[in-house]
Amino acid sequence: MKQEFINTNSHIRQKHFAFTLAEVLITLAVIGIVAALTMPTLVENYKKKEYSTRLKKFYSMMSQAIKLSEIDNGPSGQWIIPTAITDNEGNEDFEKGYDNALSFFNTYFKPYMNIVSTEKVSKEQVGGDKSKPCLRVSLNDGSVFYLSTGNCADIDFDVNGVKPPNETGRDIYKFVFCSNAENSIRNTFSKKENQNFSVYCHQITNRDEALESCTKASYRCPCLLQYDNFEFKDDYPYKL
Repeated sequence: MKQEFINTNSHIRQKHFAFTLAEVLITLAVIGIVAALTMPTLVENYKKKEYSTRLKKFYSMMSQAIKLSEIDNGPSGQWIIPTAITDNEGNEDFEKGYDNALSFFNTYFKPYMNIVSTEKVSKEQVGGDKSKPCLRVSLNDGSVFYLSTGNCADIDFDVNGVKPPNETGRDIYKFVFCSNAENSIRNTFSKKENQNFSVYCHQITNRDEALESCTKASYRCPCLLQYDNFEFKDDYPYKL
């Protein structure tokens, strides 16, 4: 007897599956939520790495400029930093003070650095007296620093230039150059007579003190950063 075989595969219809519009929208919404939760952390971590790199570069650049300048101008511990000048009535003469600070910079620093430009701006740019001028120096990586003189030379480094937030502890970090031995020991990081340039570390002697001081006053945070090799650790108290 002859048997017939039926190919059952010919009777099976293939089904094609696809996402519905609702499923696509739900997926996009989930991706958006995850991105919203993770992006701030990613941006923060990126800024920490970028700012750390720029701080290290600035510290190295300034230290190298001082070494080169010492060849022509003698030991940096003997450089004369112009102090405040007063008028006949005993008031500080800001304009003459600025001229002296500019002369100090042009003599001891400018010839030994690669800079883009210099300009006269208000000390208000770094949280100081708006009527007091200071020197702003622009660097080729987009960062700037502000210089004014007194007992030491105050050097405020802004890692991202004139862009906001322009706040100490967040994008502005205070350094000092002190040629006087007593000021060097009191204000700089290493507490040595020959440590003329460093972050501002006034009377701070260990990391715990630096962290507490940074938490209370943001302009003191560079001392904490130098204890941490200019890295932003998890306990750094300010959001970048």
